[in-house]
Amino acid sequence: MASSVFRFKQFELHQHLAPFRLGTDAVLLGAWAKTSAGKGPILDAGTGTGILALMAAQRNPKRQVWAVERHPNALEQAKFNFTQSPFYQKLRLFEGTIPHWKSPQPVDDLLCNPPYFLNHTKNPNTDIESARHGDTNLPWEWAEWMRDQLTEEGRIHMILPEVSVAFWQQAMHTGMHLQAHTLVRSTSTKAVSRHLCSWGREQVPLEVQQLTLYASGEKRSPEFEELCRAFYL
Repeated sequence: MASSVFRFKQFELHQHLAPFRLGTDAVLLGAWAKTSAGKGPILDAGTGTGILALMAAQRNPKRQVWAVERHPNALEQAKFNFTQSPFYQKLRLFEGTIPHWKSPQPVDDLLCNPPYFLNHTKNPNTDIESARHGDTNLPWEWAEWMRDQLTEEGRIHMILPEVSVAFWQQAMHTGMHLQAHTLVRSTSTKAVSRHLCSWGREQVPLEVQQLTLYASGEKRSPEFEELCRAFYL
């Protein structure tokens, strides 16, 4: 996914201004998250290129989709991608810093692909550093902020790396229950590398599933193909 333009079935994602380019993680989360039956807005927290907001807009034609981002270049990139999409009228972009920005109203679903690393060696490029790296306090600060943006029936949907999933699960423990969990492997012989998680305030029987991305080489597995069928060309 290194190209400056990535084409999906219903929209294009331009990346010429983005400090951090599109990766498989965001597409996985956007395709996997089962949004609630609510009619309220969906929030993409830390939108970057705008990919999660665009995927949510495609999947939820009757709902408004909001996105918040703090980096000037990413804001310009998301704005460009939103205006070029067929969903422009239902997308709203805010400038703000998590966990200080407050949603204009509670949202029914919140999507988040948070910084990958916690207290790892940082990149000298400050834009990439802040997109990929966070302090170990970040899960607790962001978890509280995310809960505060939700309606009572609202849900949080995230994709997390193996290296930090335990921090996030601990941070979400207060007031939220894990409702869906998919363990992701790149191939059947590799260890779990990603966790797709949804939390809500209601305690329900936990769905735990497995997902393997590639059957062999770079060929997508049948389950990965099916998951992303509405998006990948």
